[in-house]
Amino acid sequence: MIRPAQLKDAEAICEVHKSAIRGLCSSHYQKDEIEAWTSMPKPEAYRSVIPAGKKLLLVAEQNDEIVGFGQVDFRNQEIEAVYVSPDVTGSGVGKKLLTELEDASRKEGLKTLRLSASLNACGFYKKAGYRKLDNTKHTLRSGIQIGCVNMEKKI
Repeated sequence: MIRPAQLKDAEAICEVHKSAIRGLCSSHYQKDEIEAWTSMPKPEAYRSVIPAGKKLLLVAEQNDEIVGFGQVDFRNQEIEAVYVSPDVTGSGVGKKLLTELEDASRKEGLKTLRLSASLNACGFYKKAGYRKLDNTKHTLRSGIQIGCVNMEKKI
């Protein structure tokens, strides 16, 4: 089930975020990059987005457990996150989250969405119709830079 996030979900969203990075990104990123990346997510960051406005934060639930989340910034026309627990990778949860974010973006009048994909997620987004624009670096709060790919889709 996909639903809008609630304030009580912040801790679980944070845990999914960290477990997804640790479990799914190690094939493309170094250990120090993973550690710096997983030190960032804090429940407060999700709580600030949950009162819907110019951003939308959705969660995916299975058996009353949050197994994924996705976030879109309507103002910047950007998918900011789609993360799923390693336990549900390949089951369609990420695709469902992305589809819901795209549908909500269309309802907001958007025609194009952009994102900065982690290197391990490029294939996922390509299958969903996103095209590569260029390679880039994302600077984490620690100052460590990680490789990413800017992508775009007409919706």
